[in-house]
Amino acid sequence: MTATIKSVVGLNRTIQIKIGNDFYQIPDELSEIASEIRDSKKILNLKYDWDSEGALSVPQFVWERAVKTLISYSKWIWENKGVILVTPSIDALADGSIDIMWNGTKGRLLLNIRNSPISEAHYYGDTYEGKNKFKGVIKNLNEVQTFFAYWLTEFLQ
Repeated sequence: MTATIKSVVGLNRTIQIKIGNDFYQIPDELSEIASEIRDSKKILNLKYDWDSEGALSVPQFVWERAVKTLISYSKWIWENKGVILVTPSIDALADGSIDIMWNGTKGRLLLNIRNSPISEAHYYGDTYEGKNKFKGVIKNLNEVQTFFAYWLTEFLQ
Protein backbone atom coordinates (compact mmCIF):
# COMPACT_ATOMS: atom_id res chain seq x y z
CA MET A 1 0.00 0.00 0.00
CA THR A 2 1.25 3.42 -0.83
CA ALA A 3 -0.17 6.69 0.35
CA THR A 4 2.05 9.62 -0.36
CA ILE A 5 1.40 13.31 -0.15
CA LYS A 6 3.40 15.96 -1.95
CA SER A 7 2.90 19.56 -2.97
CA VAL A 8 2.91 20.46 -6.63
CA VAL A 9 3.96 23.97 -7.53
CA GLY A 10 2.14 25.72 -10.32
CA LEU A 11 -0.30 28.56 -10.87
CA ASN A 12 -2.64 26.94 -8.40
CA ARG A 13 -0.76 25.09 -5.69
CA THR A 14 -2.14 21.64 -5.09
CA ILE A 15 -1.36 18.68 -2.94
CA GLN A 16 -1.13 15.32 -4.64
CA ILE A 17 -2.24 12.34 -2.62
CA LYS A 18 -1.71 8.78 -3.78
CA ILE A 19 -4.07 6.25 -2.25
CA GLY A 20 -3.40 2.74 -3.51
CA ASN A 21 -3.15 3.11 -7.30
CA ASP A 22 -5.19 6.33 -7.47
CA PHE A 23 -3.95 9.92 -7.42
CA TYR A 24 -5.98 12.81 -5.98
CA GLN A 25 -5.28 16.52 -6.32
CA ILE A 26 -6.56 18.81 -3.59
CA PRO A 27 -6.01 22.56 -3.24
CA ASP A 28 -3.18 23.67 -0.98
CA GLU A 29 -5.81 25.37 1.19
CA LEU A 30 -6.77 21.88 2.38
CA SER A 31 -3.26 21.10 3.63
CA GLU A 32 -4.44 20.40 7.21
CA ILE A 33 -6.78 17.72 5.91
CA ALA A 34 -3.92 16.25 3.86
CA SER A 35 -1.82 16.20 7.02
CA GLU A 36 -4.57 14.37 8.95
CA ILE A 37 -4.79 11.83 6.13
CA ARG A 38 -1.01 11.29 6.29
CA ASP A 39 -1.14 10.88 10.07
CA SER A 40 -4.05 8.44 9.83
CA LYS A 41 -1.90 5.93 7.91
CA LYS A 42 -0.77 4.64 11.31
CA ILE A 43 -4.19 2.99 11.56
CA LEU A 44 -2.97 0.41 9.05
CA ASN A 45 -0.22 -0.67 11.47
CA LEU A 46 -2.70 -1.69 14.17
CA LYS A 47 -2.65 -5.45 14.59
CA TYR A 48 -5.35 -7.71 15.98
CA ASP A 49 -5.98 -6.96 19.68
CA TRP A 50 -4.39 -3.49 19.47
CA ASP A 51 -6.56 -2.37 22.38
CA SER A 52 -5.89 -5.53 24.48
CA GLU A 53 -9.62 -6.28 24.26
CA GLY A 54 -9.76 -8.18 20.96
CA ALA A 55 -9.95 -5.22 18.57
CA LEU A 56 -9.76 -6.07 14.90
CA SER A 57 -7.17 -4.54 12.62
CA VAL A 58 -8.56 -2.08 10.07
CA PRO A 59 -8.45 -3.48 6.53
CA GLN A 60 -6.70 -1.34 3.95
CA PHE A 61 -9.89 -0.99 1.86
CA VAL A 62 -11.71 0.56 4.86
CA TRP A 63 -8.95 3.13 5.38
CA GLU A 64 -8.83 3.91 1.65
CA ARG A 65 -12.63 4.29 1.53
CA ALA A 66 -12.53 6.67 4.52
CA VAL A 67 -9.73 8.79 3.08
CA LYS A 68 -11.31 8.97 -0.39
CA THR A 69 -14.62 10.03 1.18
CA LEU A 70 -12.91 12.77 3.18
CA ILE A 71 -11.07 14.01 0.07
CA SER A 72 -14.27 14.02 -2.00
CA TYR A 73 -16.28 16.05 0.51
CA SER A 74 -13.45 18.44 1.34
CA LYS A 75 -12.82 19.19 -2.34
CA TRP A 76 -16.51 19.51 -3.19
CA ILE A 77 -17.12 21.96 -0.34
CA TRP A 78 -14.06 24.03 -1.30
CA GLU A 79 -14.92 24.09 -5.01
CA ASN A 80 -18.67 24.69 -4.60
CA LYS A 81 -18.91 26.75 -1.41
CA GLY A 82 -15.44 28.29 -1.07
CA VAL A 83 -15.23 26.91 2.47
CA ILE A 84 -12.28 25.12 4.03
CA LEU A 85 -13.80 22.22 5.93
CA VAL A 86 -12.88 21.84 9.58
CA THR A 87 -10.17 19.20 9.87
CA PRO A 88 -11.63 16.05 11.39
CA SER A 89 -9.99 13.31 13.39
CA ILE A 90 -9.68 9.91 11.73
CA ASP A 91 -9.74 7.05 14.23
CA ALA A 92 -9.84 3.25 14.23
CA LEU A 93 -12.58 1.40 16.08
CA ALA A 94 -12.45 -2.04 17.67
CA ASP A 95 -14.73 -3.56 15.00
CA GLY A 96 -12.27 -2.67 12.21
CA SER A 97 -14.22 0.39 11.08
CA ILE A 98 -13.08 4.02 10.98
CA ASP A 99 -14.70 7.11 12.47
CA ILE A 100 -14.24 10.52 10.89
CA MET A 101 -15.22 13.10 13.52
CA TRP A 102 -15.68 16.80 12.86
CA ASN A 103 -16.10 19.30 15.70
CA GLY A 104 -17.02 22.76 14.49
CA THR A 105 -18.13 25.91 16.22
CA LYS A 106 -21.85 25.19 15.75
CA GLY A 107 -22.00 21.42 15.76
CA ARG A 108 -20.35 18.07 15.35
CA LEU A 109 -20.64 15.19 12.96
CA LEU A 110 -19.50 11.60 13.14
CA LEU A 111 -19.17 9.52 9.98
CA ASN A 112 -18.50 5.81 10.48
CA ILE A 113 -16.95 3.92 7.57
CA ARG A 114 -17.96 0.32 8.18
CA ASN A 115 -15.71 -2.71 7.89
CA SER A 116 -17.96 -4.14 5.21
CA PRO A 117 -17.79 -4.88 1.49
CA ILE A 118 -20.77 -2.52 1.07
CA SER A 119 -19.63 1.03 0.31
CA GLU A 120 -21.78 2.95 2.76
CA ALA A 121 -21.34 4.98 5.92
CA HIS A 122 -23.48 5.76 8.93
CA TYR A 123 -23.56 9.26 10.36
CA TYR A 124 -24.78 11.16 13.39
CA GLY A 125 -24.70 14.90 13.89
CA ASP A 126 -26.07 17.54 16.19
CA THR A 127 -25.50 21.01 17.53
CA TYR A 128 -23.73 21.12 20.86
CA GLU A 129 -26.91 21.85 22.77
CA GLY A 130 -28.25 18.53 21.53
CA LYS A 131 -30.63 20.21 19.11
CA ASN A 132 -30.96 19.54 15.40
CA LYS A 133 -30.00 15.90 15.81
CA PHE A 134 -29.85 13.84 12.67
CA LYS A 135 -28.59 10.45 11.67
CA GLY A 136 -28.72 8.21 8.69
CA VAL A 137 -26.85 6.23 6.10
CA ILE A 138 -24.97 7.38 3.02
CA LYS A 139 -25.61 4.50 0.63
CA ASN A 140 -23.04 5.45 -2.00
CA LEU A 141 -19.66 6.82 -0.94
CA ASN A 142 -18.55 7.18 -4.56
CA GLU A 143 -20.73 10.28 -4.99
CA VAL A 144 -20.93 13.40 -2.85
CA GLN A 145 -24.36 13.65 -1.25
CA THR A 146 -25.20 17.36 -1.36
CA PHE A 147 -27.42 17.30 1.75
CA PHE A 148 -24.52 15.91 3.75
CA ALA A 149 -22.03 18.37 2.25
CA TYR A 150 -24.31 21.30 3.08
CA TRP A 151 -24.65 20.11 6.68
CA LEU A 152 -20.86 19.93 6.92
CA THR A 153 -20.61 23.43 5.45
CA GLU A 154 -23.26 25.10 7.62
CA PHE A 155 -22.76 23.56 11.04
CA LEU A 156 -19.08 22.81 11.26
CA GLN A 157 -17.61 26.26 10.65
